[in-house]
Amino acid sequence: MPITTFTHLKNRMGILPPLSIGKFLLLLTSLFISGCIDEPVSPVWDVQLNAPVTNKKYTLMEVIEKDSDSTLKYDATNNLYYADDQPITGIVVEDKLKLNPSVANVQFAIQKLTINPAPFTTTVAISQLGPGFNQSSQGVVVPIPYVKQTITQNLAPINDFEEMVLEDGTMNLTISNNTTGTCSLKVHGVTIVNASDNSVVFANTDSIMIIPGQSKTISRSLAGKTMRNSLKASITISTVAGNSKIEPAETIGFSFAMVNLSPSRMKAKIPAQDPYSNSSSFQLDQNSRIKLVTVKKGKLVYTLKNNFKASVNAFFSIPELKTSSGAIYSNTVTLGPDESKPITITDLNGWSLQSTDGSYTGVVNFNVTTAVLPTTTAVEITKSDNVSITVNMDTLILKRVDGKLKPTQLTTKTTAIALNLGSLETFTAETILFNKFVFDINLGMSANTKIRLDNATVVGKNSLRTRSLNIASTLLNGGGSMQKITIPQTQLNDFINAFVNKPPDSLIISYNATVNPNSEAIIINDADSVYGNSAMEIPLNVGIKGGTITDTTEINIPESNKEKLDNILSGTVKLQIENGLPAEVVFTGKLYDASGNFLMNLPPGTPSSINVAAAQVYTTGPKQGEVSAAAKSEITITLNTEQIKKFIDSKSMIISLQFFTTGGQAVPVKFLTTDYIKVYAAGQLNYRNKP
Repeated sequence: MPITTFTHLKNRMGILPPLSIGKFLLLLTSLFISGCIDEPVSPVWDVQLNAPVTNKKYTLMEVIEKDSDSTLKYDATNNLYYADDQPITGIVVEDKLKLNPSVANVQFAIQKLTINPAPFTTTVAISQLGPGFNQSSQGVVVPIPYVKQTITQNLAPINDFEEMVLEDGTMNLTISNNTTGTCSLKVHGVTIVNASDNSVVFANTDSIMIIPGQSKTISRSLAGKTMRNSLKASITISTVAGNSKIEPAETIGFSFAMVNLSPSRMKAKIPAQDPYSNSSSFQLDQNSRIKLVTVKKGKLVYTLKNNFKASVNAFFSIPELKTSSGAIYSNTVTLGPDESKPITITDLNGWSLQSTDGSYTGVVNFNVTTAVLPTTTAVEITKSDNVSITVNMDTLILKRVDGKLKPTQLTTKTTAIALNLGSLETFTAETILFNKFVFDINLGMSANTKIRLDNATVVGKNSLRTRSLNIASTLLNGGGSMQKITIPQTQLNDFINAFVNKPPDSLIISYNATVNPNSEAIIINDADSVYGNSAMEIPLNVGIKGGTITDTTEINIPESNKEKLDNILSGTVKLQIENGLPAEVVFTGKLYDASGNFLMNLPPGTPSSINVAAAQVYTTGPKQGEVSAAAKSEITITLNTEQIKKFIDSKSMIISLQFFTTGGQAVPVKFLTTDYIKVYAAGQLNYRNKP
């Protein structure tokens, strides 16, 4: 077999695609083994070795697909945008439905005392008219002389009372002529006085003619009189001249009956009094009106105090308050003289307050019916004596409200939203300006009531800075549908572009909601809630100044072949960069050895970077800002001996691609998934091979 000439081998190698040194030596060895050689020869020849470094195309699509956690998305026309929907921490109404009843403190006076003393009587015997009437006429009619006599005598003690001060009442005096003859009598005056001080109780000065067997009644008011149980009577009687039988034991009767008495005060054995009823109320809540509420937590405390010297029964009820079984709350309390008794219902859970006529009400009524109990001993009592009551319902926490509830502020909630940008989180820039930032907050209320968004803020954070955005109060309808909180676009853009170097890596939403801000009629439960979500969308229509993406590529030059490279003649590195991004790109490569030690820049020296113009973009039409044609740049770098050795010792190269849109002015342009950067780098080493 003929031996292949070295010149021919060299020419063939010159047109081969780039090979690794190992593959080249393997090919060379196989060629020598396959030939027929008569004797050893020591040839010398020059070899050109191509050593590929990298040949990569970086597309934005690959970045997206590689980062499954990234919120970077693209639409049907390959437009890139960040998009993320996340729930916002909801606010459950819970214990925010409240009523704050006022305290009622009232006194219920008896107003009217009732006493009905038995009539008391006295008599004047005929014999008391004078000596002429001391002897009986033995049934014989005799002449009757004219006499006029004033008789004073103490009356029997009264057992029904000791003393009364009367506002009103009447004393009826009935005078009876109990004689059996024909003698008529004339009563000229009757006066009743208190024996203790002769104060007048009853006085009549009219003359009254009474024939035998006849009775006459006269009435006088007792208003303003003070009456004691020891009385004295003064009676003036005269006879009418004529003929009659005389019986000294026969009498003239005087009966005093008191009716319709209205004492303002009395000391007596208190008879059973008619029960008296009073009503009052307390404010349920200053700013709320209800038809029906169900209580979740609360208590009722009321204190009844008896200000009588007698015992009383007090029947207490609250018509609007229903127990858990639906019965109107009521209670009967017996109170001794001057006794105070507190009553506490510690747990009103499941109880309800309901207006009695189905209308909206802001008050709760209560009734107290008092009955003064009879006494066996004399006690003092006045019509101003009373039963007092204090009613207090602590703040009521409600399960359910059907009413015109006052505006109710709920608990502030905060939601932290991480912006999952995948590997793009490492993207930094001197300046990054977004052309549009969409951030919607959607809130709804499960109850059919309006809510007002209050004190809402969005705080953005990254490792460099923190910015906040205040959201104006917004009135939203409830009923289960969510409504969007509108934030002006300019305000949003200013917020996102304030970060300058990189987008925020998190957003913190803080908000509060006021339920029923207009105090309208609503039905709401403690399990109802404000809920919502945030929707963020940032089209990748941005301006970038100094944005950087890095990548590491391995350089594989087998160690077993490096001893073959002792006689290096020359070395170059060819760089080809094809820029399909709408931004100027600055390429920098850094070579590192197997231990990660930096060896040199690529290109070495100054400058240590390569500028590649931005791709051409459409300036008008629907594709304005998108790439129309890629820009290309090619450079060959000549390496000196020291640089060649470092190149041979390198194991990896970190590629840094820095972006500037529109000549470094950070004017926004569009980025699509099809945009790319292609980097090709290969080393070419010339050396002399000596066996």
